[in-house]
Amino acid sequence: MRPALVHFMTSNTRLSPLVGFSLLTACINVPDVADPPDAGEQLPDSGSSFVTLRIDGGATHVRGTVSVQIETNGAAPGEVELLLDGAHLANVAAPSDFTWDTSAHTEGQHELTARFRIQDATWRSEPLIVTIDRTAPSVVLRAPAPGEEQVAASQTIRVEFSEALHAESTAATGVELLVNGERVARTLSLSESQKTLEIQADAELPLPRHVEVKLTGVRDLAGNPLSEPAENWAWRVPAWLSIGPHDGLAIPEGSATLPRLVLSEHAPQTAAVAFRVDNGIGVRRWTGQTWEPLGNVLKPASTSADLHFNRGGEPVVAFSSYNTWMDEELGMVFVAETDIQRWTGASWERLALLGSNWDTEWPSQWNQEREAPSIAFNATGTPYLAHATGVYAGFGCQGDVHLAVTTRVDDAWQAVDAPSRGAPEQCGIISTPSMTLNGSQLPVVAWAEFTHAGGTPANDGRIYVKQRTAVGWSALGGAITHHTSGTSATQPVLRLSSTEVPVLAWQESNPTGTGMTAADIHVRRWEDRQWKPLGGRISANPGETPADNPALALDSDDTPIIAWSESDGTNRRVHVRKWTGEDWLSLGGAPSEIPESAGAATVSLQLDEEGTPWVAWDASANGGPSRIFVYRFNR
Repeated sequence: MRPALVHFMTSNTRLSPLVGFSLLTACINVPDVADPPDAGEQLPDSGSSFVTLRIDGGATHVRGTVSVQIETNGAAPGEVELLLDGAHLANVAAPSDFTWDTSAHTEGQHELTARFRIQDATWRSEPLIVTIDRTAPSVVLRAPAPGEEQVAASQTIRVEFSEALHAESTAATGVELLVNGERVARTLSLSESQKTLEIQADAELPLPRHVEVKLTGVRDLAGNPLSEPAENWAWRVPAWLSIGPHDGLAIPEGSATLPRLVLSEHAPQTAAVAFRVDNGIGVRRWTGQTWEPLGNVLKPASTSADLHFNRGGEPVVAFSSYNTWMDEELGMVFVAETDIQRWTGASWERLALLGSNWDTEWPSQWNQEREAPSIAFNATGTPYLAHATGVYAGFGCQGDVHLAVTTRVDDAWQAVDAPSRGAPEQCGIISTPSMTLNGSQLPVVAWAEFTHAGGTPANDGRIYVKQRTAVGWSALGGAITHHTSGTSATQPVLRLSSTEVPVLAWQESNPTGTGMTAADIHVRRWEDRQWKPLGGRISANPGETPADNPALALDSDDTPIIAWSESDGTNRRVHVRKWTGEDWLSLGGAPSEIPESAGAATVSLQLDEEGTPWVAWDASANGGPSRIFVYRFNR
């Protein structure tokens, strides 16, 4: 930016004749200028000379020695006297350049004028306002702050200075932006006051990244170089930002596991997480600053919880507990109850306590912790519940476990239909239902199903999906697996697109694999009355390391995003990928694994109103009790 040239016109002030006589002295001791002439007095015509003062380059802020240009128009007045704040500075010829050493004068604003004689009158030039400045500018504020580790990718890089900068000093190499040690192109924006500088990269930057800014050539208006702070201006932009403590949310009641994360549609950036702790379910809500506990731990609980916000924006949680009792014929059997509770703003209020009649020996040999019920709310706030229930019926199958779907009608819970299974001709047990509601506000549910012959269920899980219609249940295909045999499919997660197309994810073991028991994640979409795969097996090492705990979400464009946990043989971490239409790729070019998720067990995934993924998992921190971690993708 070129500084504007400052032009100064001559004054029309005339001296008295007696005073003017003194101009003939050798020192050109020009007396003070008298009052302005009357309106009728003759002024110099346009051909007469006038004097303008100008500092080389048009500067108005100076230090050290500068060149003052005395410029004239027309006949030269000869010698002029330079005045600084009205006091004699020097006698110089006009036109000419005057070398002015400003070091002898105080810092601050000064007025420089030229006094000269033309046409038997004494004249004074328009003043040149000059600021003498020998003080180096300093940094008042830097954002992000030096050494920050959790910087948002969208945060503006900004630095504020103690005084205005010379615009040209910020160009070229005066300000450097380095990313991961490499200089990158950047655009600089200097504020109107010239005291605030914003820096923006010209291209999208990688995640994660180390960023550094160097202000090597920045100077103020007088040319004083910046007094840089001793501390380097560098910070880190991670791929994922922690929501709350970066080392996990410690729960006073003990080890916290099996998190379920949910985001509110009513209040942006409001989240809640439910988890299993101390044989119960705890719930925390994110306030924007901290995770506040909602009441006491809800007991008893034998499973993980399903969690939602109701229409009023308050959390509703559903979970199950297993109890034992003595049956006259069977002896000791298990009974499951499903508990649904709503947060009122001050305490938990029970909405329902439903017995499932699960009187079977299998829970003692089954992974109870994951057998959570699934709950959903229609547009009017009416809840639907999908859960397992034991039934003595048909084929002499003792301990058959079926899928039951119930809803609340007139303050009472009613079955949508009789309990069922995907393969009723075999003895079996259903597991991990996942339910959502379609545009007609009717349930669509997926579940895993295992066969057995009066003993421990076989490791031969298959996925089934059905949807409710006006006339009953309609199956979406038959048994779903990726491999034809020798594997087990489980942990289904079901979502509906905005056009009500079901998208299904699940975990499935592999018939081959080395070392550990390998498993992969699979995703399919219901199209043309069949389940079409979206890409191949999803895993950091397909077929070789165990991928587990799939979590699925669809963004506003109905693009699937998948999260899961996977062990590399040494550590277990969370991975997140997005479907591109052709392949599953990591987000924003970042690695698919979340580095901070070492030791992760179960995973929960949600998208906020901007489509940004939030992920929750449980992991032990430094060998202590398991904590809950919540992170958001950084963009």
